[in-house]
Amino acid sequence: MKQYTLYKQFQKVDKALDVFGCLLKKVFFNFREKYLFEKEVIVALCYLPMKMNLMLLKYLLLVFYCFLGGVCFGQMSSKAAFFESTERQQEITDSSKAKFPSTHFIVKNIITKGNHRTWHKIIQREVPFLEHDTIAYSDTAFFCRRIEENVFNTKLFLKVKARFIPDSTAKGKWQKFHVFIRLEERWYLIPYPVIEFADRTFTEWYYNNGADIKRINYGIRVTQNNTSGNNDPLVFSAQTGFLKRYDASYRLPYWDKAQLSGLSISAAYSTNRSFAVYSQKNKQVFFKDTKDSTNVARQRTVFGISYTRRNGIYTYHEAVLGYNANRISDSAAKANPDYYLNGATTQRFFVFRYSFRYDRRNFRFYPTKGYFLSADLEQQGLLKTDDVAISIARFKAAKYFTLSKKLFFSIGTDVITSFPQQLPYSNILGLGYQLRIVRGYDKYVVEGPISFLGKSTLRYKLYEHEFHPRFMPLKQFRSMPFALYPKVFLDAGYVHNNFTSVSNREFTNSFLPGGGIGIDMVTFYDIVFRFEYAINKKLERGFYFYLMADI
Repeated sequence: MKQYTLYKQFQKVDKALDVFGCLLKKVFFNFREKYLFEKEVIVALCYLPMKMNLMLLKYLLLVFYCFLGGVCFGQMSSKAAFFESTERQQEITDSSKAKFPSTHFIVKNIITKGNHRTWHKIIQREVPFLEHDTIAYSDTAFFCRRIEENVFNTKLFLKVKARFIPDSTAKGKWQKFHVFIRLEERWYLIPYPVIEFADRTFTEWYYNNGADIKRINYGIRVTQNNTSGNNDPLVFSAQTGFLKRYDASYRLPYWDKAQLSGLSISAAYSTNRSFAVYSQKNKQVFFKDTKDSTNVARQRTVFGISYTRRNGIYTYHEAVLGYNANRISDSAAKANPDYYLNGATTQRFFVFRYSFRYDRRNFRFYPTKGYFLSADLEQQGLLKTDDVAISIARFKAAKYFTLSKKLFFSIGTDVITSFPQQLPYSNILGLGYQLRIVRGYDKYVVEGPISFLGKSTLRYKLYEHEFHPRFMPLKQFRSMPFALYPKVFLDAGYVHNNFTSVSNREFTNSFLPGGGIGIDMVTFYDIVFRFEYAINKKLERGFYFYLMADI
């Protein structure tokens, strides 16, 4: 009875967001009646970010993110707490409802075909019910879609198709069904060359550093995404160029029979002859030893081991213990004594991080429906002998709305806070790092211990097709889906920093609105090409390019 009461409370929260989603749909459908076609809606909306008064934009975004963020957080946190213990049971059917042979059937077994390397148990782990569970006939379409999404999100398969097949040998009043999952595996062993920019983004490399070819890293990376058939990726990489780096990692998602607990281990070593030692006018300034350009200016060594726990299908916990050993040259320390604080040239510390993630997105690499919630707590410096003592908390949330068959809306927020307020420059975060960027400010970094980022995007599916090139020698590459999504977006950001320098005050401690238009190209193996044209509060405009989804 207690479980049933919790479920009813969850349904009330869920309905609150559904009402809001209906309101959104009504607004956009009214636009459709006015403009006749969804494409004309996009064209009309794309004009707004370029012409809207910045002060009006500021208050609209504040109200928008506060209201929608509050609704999304209330819904997602309620769902996360509820599904933590009753995820599988409640998704199938409510325990208080009567089950009759005329309306329900029994799942006899789960059959997979096409998983030549992947173990059956890895696929069965993603099915939101167990063998011999009872399911309503009316829920079969829902569960087929859920199975396909869950299995596809393992990133092990190109195609997933699920269906229920009646058991012709079943006797008695209860009908029995087989769950049949047809799969097409990806190519798992991928050795490929590394050609990447040493700067934060392509934008910084192109605009701020003049597209300098010397600022490119090159090497090789070998990835085996399914080493033993247990969805256990093994990665080795070696690169040279602007940044010399060697790293290796291995992740085993489940080491126990119940498939709940996992382990991972990683190590990396890198050296630079030049690196960003401070920022000026919200742009990174790089140090290089002018006396001897061959000297190593910075050296970093990182080790880490983590324990993961996945109680249900959508809930993830991770505890990470790591060690960092960093060193810079004496000349670099003189260029910025606050890089490690007090002119220090070394920084060594242990780090512990706990992460919680609740992920209900339909397709994680480019979601169009569902929601996402994560929280991280990190402590840098666990011992008295460690060189730092920094506490970091981070919260992320995103919600994705399907407004029609081709029209999609997404909104997300990302908040980071660090203590103490005065941090070494090497440990400070903000906007512009780790792809936490307000679009329109791609060329800048805004640093501070407390930062907020809000993003919203309206997309339209303009084109979708699956190509089958005959010249491909490997069958894993003969099916190439391709889709185009024109979009319009509005972002907002804020960074608080009481210790910022005079030259960096233009964007620090001030509201940062940005917006623009763009187009996403989505294809196979989780590849997303983003082309965007954005404007910031200084009315600066620019074209920007990225290789992952924006929210």
